[in-house]
Amino acid sequence: SFIQFPQTWLDALVLLKLLKPGDLKPLRWDYFVVPLLVVCALRVAWKSRPSLAESGLTGANFLGAIKLLSLPTLLGAIFLLGFGAYCHSIDITPRFWKRFLLNSAIFQQMAVQLFFHRQLTPWFGAGHKTAWILTIFFAALHVPNPGLMLGTLIGMYFWTRCYQRQPNLYALAISQALLSALLMHTMPKWMLPSVSVGLRFVEKVWLISP
Repeated sequence: SFIQFPQTWLDALVLLKLLKPGDLKPLRWDYFVVPLLVVCALRVAWKSRPSLAESGLTGANFLGAIKLLSLPTLLGAIFLLGFGAYCHSIDITPRFWKRFLLNSAIFQQMAVQLFFHRQLTPWFGAGHKTAWILTIFFAALHVPNPGLMLGTLIGMYFWTRCYQRQPNLYALAISQALLSALLMHTMPKWMLPSVSVGLRFVEKVWLISP
């Protein structure tokens, strides 16, 4: 099912020259949800008053986090390349680096770690249980897209465990951006029917129609 914006809103935006009739394209929920979750994450962080280093927003723990993530990221990359080779679907092109989206990855990790992770920790502790709950939860949000579910299962557990031990969002973002780009260039079409990669919350979204 689709949700439509009221026509009067669209007419008003066109009248104010904030929108052109030809620009009315389908919008994804995650265009709105991810920024909202980032704001919520910052609010939770502000209320709990962790230091910037504890939040993972400084250079502290960067090398330690990179060290923790290097092996899981390498194994994840080998798995994706191996699966792509088996399916004859590897397609590494110059667009790979255009899809190495650090900005998107860091905002997603902020939402996951600063908001969801910090909400779960008082209930389940800072350990394997919280990491698995986050992994399963975010994998479920990608149903029925098998490629994105697989990507989430590969990365989310290790990113969460790394954040528990060496909190640094920049290191997490590098790992996520690399594996996300590889996912897009190695998965066969039947495994990744959508062009979206990364942490996504809804596959079918808003439709604007005139």
